[in-house]
Amino acid sequence: MEITDTKIITTIIAGAAAILGAVIGGYFKAISAKQKILELNQNYNQKLQDNYLEKAREYTESVYAPLSIALATLSYSFRKYQTNIETDNEQELITELSASIDDFNSVVMGLMSKGAGAFLTTELDERLQSFGAFLDASKSADNPILKMVLSYKLPLLGSGFQETKNIISGKFAQTFWSPRLSIPMRGFGISYEAKETLAAPFESRNFEARFVRDVHIINVLIKEVTLGAKAKHSINNE
Repeated sequence: MEITDTKIITTIIAGAAAILGAVIGGYFKAISAKQKILELNQNYNQKLQDNYLEKAREYTESVYAPLSIALATLSYSFRKYQTNIETDNEQELITELSASIDDFNSVVMGLMSKGAGAFLTTELDERLQSFGAFLDASKSADNPILKMVLSYKLPLLGSGFQETKNIISGKFAQTFWSPRLSIPMRGFGISYEAKETLAAPFESRNFEARFVRDVHIINVLIKEVTLGAKAKHSINNE
């Protein structure tokens, strides 16, 4: 039987197509298997999170409700301070806000002393401690105190960026007009980022920015427990 060039080419193409099909099929099967494993892990982690929140929800009345009330009272006091700061009662407003801060921290510490920390979500526990320290330090702050992260790249230090963290305060902290700045240059570069305000005077934008941010986050974390995980997603999407 005569084998023509056309038959040879057709056979080669068919064989290559079969091999390619097998390779592609195997590739997508591997992708599908990885996706299935990822979905199982996500479902497992979500189940753990739901159980975690369900256990914390048992302490709504004794832990989360008092926290919510204390936070609302503190927030009202700050808004009152902002609204009336231009009046002649500035010192009185400062005194009232400082007292509200003490009351809020007292509620938090009172709950912690009764073991409430064991029933708080980890994120909420850490946020409350950080926020409380910020509020307490701000009562006597004359200038902002910022935690900065400085990144730099120098030819002698290799190709990667190096980082260093510093606490800055006083008038020098106020010169950082932007919370983030990057200066790339050929062969090297430098950038800084204000990671967190550790303390700031009540009238400063630094205090307002962190106060508003932390109050919102703490509210969301409380509602995540009292209203369910979906509340966190809905609030974040507002």
